[in-house]
Amino acid sequence: MVATMPRAGGRPEPEKATNTAEERATVRRSARRGLITVVAAPLILGAVVGVVALGYYLVAGYSSILRPAQYDALTIGQREDDVERVLPAMQMIDPPGEGYRPPAGWSCRYYRPDAPFSITYVYRLCFADGALVAKHLVQSGSVTPTPEASG
Repeated sequence: MVATMPRAGGRPEPEKATNTAEERATVRRSARRGLITVVAAPLILGAVVGVVALGYYLVAGYSSILRPAQYDALTIGQREDDVERVLPAMQMIDPPGEGYRPPAGWSCRYYRPDAPFSITYVYRLCFADGALVAKHLVQSGSVTPTPEASG
């Protein structure tokens, strides 16, 4: 009878070498997936937030259009209830930063005469004591508003 004894520090068995290679491949795949997730998730989230914000801006912009003919038909002293029947569903969400401070007791609203991104002026309507007390064309772009622009 013959017995064989393995030597200390001998070569690893082939089965373990195969398992180790498979484990390394699994770890690499997992690391790649993790890296892709870390990069892609914020990009996708940012794109979704951007699309929602742009959509809201467009809806709000188109819901704040007061046509020039409607604006021209408004008269100083007209009752606020009557004016509100003509006004669009929303005010502008980004009125011009002109620094105008209405007198005490006045409340002012801003409306677009046309689609967003295509105008250089807006309408400012001010109310006090239940009546329209002021209406103005206000510059919102780099071009000064003209009477031709409002008609």
